Amino acid sequence: MQHTGAMSTPATPSAGRAVISRVIVPLAAMVIAFGAGWTISAGQQKVDWTDATVSVQGTSVSVQTGQRTVRAAETVPAWVDTDGTWRDQTWPACLPDGFSGTLPVAVTSATVANKTVTVLVAVDCRAS
Repeated sequence: MQHTGAMSTPATPSAGRAVISRVIVPLAAMVIAFGAGWTISAGQQKVDWTDATVSVQGTSVSVQTGQRTVRAAETVPAWVDTDGTWRDQTWPACLPDGFSGTLPVAVTSATVANKTVTVLVAVDCRAS
């Protein structure tokens, strides 16, 4: 067998492979992500407002609802201002240092790695 010295050119991807890598793979990833989100959200529960005894010391809040005490510090995940505006990840204006009273709150529990965690979800300042 003689070698002619000519080099072969690498084959270019076929049009079918290009379609798969540019369209079908991202589309499949989106479908999988949507399905995972749908499955996770289907297990979520609706959290209702409940009146709770709320006490504040500095930027730490203690919320007593029935037999549960929940605490948060520095920020509250969500809260409704006195004018009805929703605010996220800040400190509620209705919770000054030393506040003690009853406010509507949303509290929920979730089980993570066989441990139940109860968290403060929101505070409604419209009642203050």
